[in-house]
Order: sequence, then structure tokens, then C-alpha cells
Amino acid sequence: MRALTFTLTPADLTRYRIVMLRRAIRFGGIEAFDKQSALALTVILGLALVIGWSIGFLGAGIAFAIGLVLGLVAQAILQNLRQARLTRVAEQDALFAGEQSVTLDDTGLSVDGTRFRSFFAWDTVRGLVEEDRLVIVLLTASNGVVVPASAFANDAEKSAFVAMVKARAAG
Repeated sequence: MRALTFTLTPADLTRYRIVMLRRAIRFGGIEAFDKQSALALTVILGLALVIGWSIGFLGAGIAFAIGLVLGLVAQAILQNLRQARLTRVAEQDALFAGEQSVTLDDTGLSVDGTRFRSFFAWDTVRGLVEEDRLVIVLLTASNGVVVPASAFANDAEKSAFVAMVKARAAG
């Protein structure tokens, strides 16, 4: 298989981190900042309900509405903060941004970047995820080699890459 040469952009890295975060949440490994976000949202919603209820003369219905609105506002703020954090992480991840080349052969997967070179034997490859314009070769539950879909010349090349990884993956 020919070497796939592509430029990995900060936007690709952001998409990668979002995909991996979704996988972590789906499989029960929620990141620490998501636990903090959920706790903060719960506290804000609880405080809003207590404040609304303590006003008393507004009634329980209005207290609930106030709590609901404040909870939704808090959730939107936390979601924006989470997205901003993911974007900053990707932008700071200069090691992986830039031109890369990925090659598959009988022994494993080679990744050559402008600032690094890595080799992963097939027994370290756990699987493959295709999501959000990315093909991610999984090395662990939360890390992988990112290949943007644009790296493939056509669908046949992408299918051959996916089939080879799936056939050789250990996990």
C-alpha cells in the first residue's frame, strides 16, 4: 500500500479529540473535566431551584422555570468552555500538527511527521474508528493515529486501508 501523505490541521486534531471524548463517555471513561462540568451544572441547577423556591411568593412553578433556565444557561456555558478547551489542546499540540505520512506493511503501521517518527507493530493496534471525516487507528481506548479522510485518493483506497487495519488489528 502506498504511503498516505497529508497535512494534519488543528481542526483535524480537534475533531480527533472530540471523537475520542465521545468514545470515552460512551464506554464509561468520562474525562475528569467532564465530571467537574457535570458537578458544576448540578450545583448551579440546585442553587437556582433553592433560590427560586426561597423567593416563595413566586410559587413552585416559577421556581422550577427559573431553575430550568439557569441550568440550561449553565450547560451552554460549560459546553462552550469544553469546546474552547479542546480547541486550545489541539492548537498546543504542535508535535502532531503538520505534514505526516502513514504507511501500512506486513509488520505494522509507520507514522512519519515533521517532528517525529513512530512505528506500531500490529499487535499494538486495537482497532479502527471511522467518524467525523477521520479514520482513527486505535492504539489504546483513548489514543490513536489520525488519518483525515482527505488523505485517501478515493473510496477504494480508503476501503483497502480500513480492511487491512481491521484484518491485522489485535484487539
